[in-house]
Amino acid sequence: MRSTCPLLPLFASAAIVGCAPVPRLAVAPSVLSRDWGMSGDAVTVSNTVAGGGPSAAGNAVMMVPREQFWHAFGSPDLDRLIAAAIANNPGLDAARARIDRARAELRVTRSARLPTVNATLGGETGRNAAQGAPVYTYNGISAGLDISYDLDLFGANAAGRRAGRARLAGAGFDADAAALVLQAEVAKTYIQFAALNDRIALADRKLAGGRDLQRIIAIRIREGAADDGEAARQTVEVERIVAFRTTLAEQRRHLLTALALLVGAEAPRFPAPPARLAGLSRPGVDPEQPAMMVVRRPDIRAAEARISAARGDVDAARRAFLPSLKLTTSGFGTAVSLLGPIGLTTNVGASLLAPIFQGGRLRGQLDAASASQRESVALYRQTLLSALGEVTDALSSTELTAQREASAKRALVAAQRDTRLNELRYREGDIELKALIDARWNQYEAEDLWLTAAQDRLIAAIDVFRATGGAPASDGDRASLSAK
Repeated sequence: MRSTCPLLPLFASAAIVGCAPVPRLAVAPSVLSRDWGMSGDAVTVSNTVAGGGPSAAGNAVMMVPREQFWHAFGSPDLDRLIAAAIANNPGLDAARARIDRARAELRVTRSARLPTVNATLGGETGRNAAQGAPVYTYNGISAGLDISYDLDLFGANAAGRRAGRARLAGAGFDADAAALVLQAEVAKTYIQFAALNDRIALADRKLAGGRDLQRIIAIRIREGAADDGEAARQTVEVERIVAFRTTLAEQRRHLLTALALLVGAEAPRFPAPPARLAGLSRPGVDPEQPAMMVVRRPDIRAAEARISAARGDVDAARRAFLPSLKLTTSGFGTAVSLLGPIGLTTNVGASLLAPIFQGGRLRGQLDAASASQRESVALYRQTLLSALGEVTDALSSTELTAQREASAKRALVAAQRDTRLNELRYREGDIELKALIDARWNQYEAEDLWLTAAQDRLIAAIDVFRATGGAPASDGDRASLSAK
């Protein structure tokens, strides 16, 4: 048996280490805003405006913990739709697949810290039949085992693992962001669908009233109290309502299709939920300070993770300029027959390899990695600025939609009073039919505007919740999401 073990002194590495270039990197920005730049009444008004509304909770906003936001709408149908979307939406399935891919890539990078083992096995047989020599047959077998281990002297493999862990975290945050957007879109589409149900029901009531008035006019014509002109004007009014209802029904059909796509269902087989605004409460959340978005919004955290991954790539590319120390051992055994004596040979060694000339490959890799790091910082800043703008707009909408709903409510009350007065005057013959038609149409438009304002106010609350980061997912929630 022969054994060799040439140990290279570690200080020899200092003689062959070149100066690794220093990359040009960017620094991620911080949030400088201390508040949302709005008056103190901006959020308070949206929470306290009185006047009533089509929701069960009136005009009040119920402040709830973020984890209970979706349930606080008080709609089991909405809860079921959101759960179905989380389970079946194809876009979210793609996000889960990206988590699995990042996890697999991390396993590849982690394998670099483990030794590699290779085994060989061979055999041969021969026959000697040379003239003048004894004839004999021989059989031989051989087996070998090679083991190598990279000591990762300067941490190149460790940098790759850091980058892999950051990419896995980023994929998880991307899935959180996709889930939050999906939940918000399902809820907003459901609310729009509910509002259209109410608006169509309003059109049906208006249409029924218009046809009743047609019958009254027909009676008045027979009695000589009205003429055919009044009948024609009322026919125009009824057909106008029919046309408007048709438009609303078309919009509702499109929203139902959109809702089916969001929950991952086939549109032709998707049943319409019995949604109405009257069955919904108005939840709200505290937007807190702008800096809280950095730790709550998953898209910002994903962008931050990509900066960490890019920095790991830079570290790995920079360490590629430095030597690598690898330990190797090998064993080789031979025997002239299967049961014969075995001859063993073992070798143990260490090699220190340093790059000398790579034709610019290492420098190109480092430049590419540093450019990716600067790109990730720029994209992080873009995500951060967009998020700040989204929250600012959403908070403004909560104030303005509350004011618009209160104004629409006052207009509706006034229109209802005007319609009642004009109906009495028409029956008494004090006004013409056109004045009554105009009063009824004004009431219809006021109620339709009120329903639309109530819808927009609910959507504004959803926008605030989504823009401020929703309810942060725990590690357990994220693992459950990626496992589905």
